[in-house]
Amino acid sequence: MTKGEMDTSERVWRSASSFFSSLFPPVCTHTSIDKALTLGNRIVSEGLGWEDYDIEYISLPTGYIEWGTAVLEKHSFNLRGDGKGTDYIYGAIYCSLGKYSVSPSLLKSLLERWNPQTNTFLFRYGERTITLLDMHWVGLSLDGEFYEEFIPPQDELESSLLLYTKCLSHLLTIWADLAAGSNKVSFQQWCDYFHNGLGGPFHPNNSESSRLYTAAFLALWLCGFVVIGGGSCIRPDTLVMASWMALGRWFALAQSALCSLYYSLRLMSTHPAGPSYMKRAWHVQYVIGWMGAYLKGIFGQKMKKPHIPVFKHCARKPTMVNTMFRPANHYSPKESFEFLWRDVNATWYPYNLTKPHNANRPILSSFGVGRIFYLSIRHGMLPWRRCELYIAEPYHPDRVARQFRLDQIIPYPR
Repeated sequence: MTKGEMDTSERVWRSASSFFSSLFPPVCTHTSIDKALTLGNRIVSEGLGWEDYDIEYISLPTGYIEWGTAVLEKHSFNLRGDGKGTDYIYGAIYCSLGKYSVSPSLLKSLLERWNPQTNTFLFRYGERTITLLDMHWVGLSLDGEFYEEFIPPQDELESSLLLYTKCLSHLLTIWADLAAGSNKVSFQQWCDYFHNGLGGPFHPNNSESSRLYTAAFLALWLCGFVVIGGGSCIRPDTLVMASWMALGRWFALAQSALCSLYYSLRLMSTHPAGPSYMKRAWHVQYVIGWMGAYLKGIFGQKMKKPHIPVFKHCARKPTMVNTMFRPANHYSPKESFEFLWRDVNATWYPYNLTKPHNANRPILSSFGVGRIFYLSIRHGMLPWRRCELYIAEPYHPDRVARQFRLDQIIPYPR
């Protein structure tokens, strides 16, 4: 076993054998908060700003809500989970149908606290971040097979080999036909073909066409809500995962989704010309949902007439459901800074895992939450693997241990 000790070298700490190493974690680096490598400090030191910054929401196509509603109502057999009270991606799909808005000044003030070296927000009273446990409460699975985007070779698509689903070849053929001449398929083209009926009549009237219909929606959902990258276009790399998920095969989606989110925040916070110049749609809805869970009073009352139907969920309702279609309270830049500066405006652990079971808050041992908790507190690298790209982002839950009800060392003076 090793014990961490402070050192004056670039490594900051050194290791030595010690019995107490089994009892105490290594000492954190004592970095002054005014010297931390946050986006806000970079803006001040380099004279950058938020000129003409617009929140880059992903543009979902016309008909997406109706398509998602049809999938949840009639084609969700493999999306609800195997056992009683379980939820695979049913809740996460329901979340994607909502509309999320937030005060731009409050969002900018929060992003200025982002440190791309640690992938955490630096507050006066400690560090926070969007954790894997938060992604789990959104409805994305942490447990399952490795999520990987790729296009299989043509000879492996032969149905007699039984390597992939029957609908995968059909999906790839449809994508190729729609992409003829441009080598890309927009979200609207995809939705028009499968749901809006502009590409011809498509009626999921049997089990095979129902799986094709569901897999096509899941491809759109993966590209537009889960792992965002490449703009408002269908990535053919996702069709393999979507076709398997339509059959009920479980994949660990939270790790790749969080990696993609961290990567987007890294691009924004390190852009050489300033954060306003990263013209790339990113997972702003996750940040808004996270803010709704951890920050108090930033939204108004929920609208009485939401634009999506209310379903009886097979398990809990994710936190983002509680923030959808809620008007955002306005904050000026000064008010945003003062709001985030006060400790009383935030909560450390909004998810109660110890109360008796009810429809929205399961106990720790239910639904595999105990295993999910232990997966969430392990540090490492979050992967997102695509055909031409492999991204790995560092994950440091030890720096935000208070979000897990654990002891947390504050590595800078209060």
